[in-house]
Amino acid sequence: MIHKNFYELSLLEKDHFYEFLKSFKDDRSPAVKNMWDDDWANKNYTLPYLLHNTTRFIEPNGSFFIYYNNDDIVACAGVYVSEFNKSITLIGVRLLIAYKYRHQNIGVNIVFPHQKQWATEHNQKMIVISFNDYNKNLSEIFTRQRLGEKVKTVDKLTDPKKMFYNGYNKLSYPVLIQNTKQWVIYEYLDKDWFYDWSQIKYE
Repeated sequence: MIHKNFYELSLLEKDHFYEFLKSFKDDRSPAVKNMWDDDWANKNYTLPYLLHNTTRFIEPNGSFFIYYNNDDIVACAGVYVSEFNKSITLIGVRLLIAYKYRHQNIGVNIVFPHQKQWATEHNQKMIVISFNDYNKNLSEIFTRQRLGEKVKTVDKLTDPKKMFYNGYNKLSYPVLIQNTKQWVIYEYLDKDWFYDWSQIKYE
């Protein structure tokens, strides 16, 4: 599987990516409405608007990647340095996975390790995955074990490229990120560094 930065795509590749986003228009998931709107140029919450009208995903602030299986778009997701602390990077932002690949743990096995590497290369101290109220239970994917199976827990991973090799952390309260109530799980890339989350606690 390969990945490409959105800003390095050809016009034809961008059109292909937008068709990928449009293909989810009838999806009833609350998250999908943020990915595409036919009037995206006037909808500042949509992904194309952010890509074209902000610097959130432009180096060195961040990047937005499209993941491919040959010419087939498998997923997309962004990574960016947070506005509340320049040593913290949010990964898996606006993650969207094609329906036919959703059984393959693309986020855990491909997207998150790749974006963790981005944060490491940019000398970040912490990586964060955030969730809205409607999908906060997805954080359990990192701790869940199937009944009766001997599966490595997240705090015993042996591959440093994978998420939570340095330890799994989950806040018990929501915080305010991009003016939105969020629940977060995070990993320190620098174990000697500390961030006080109460500074941005959602009230």
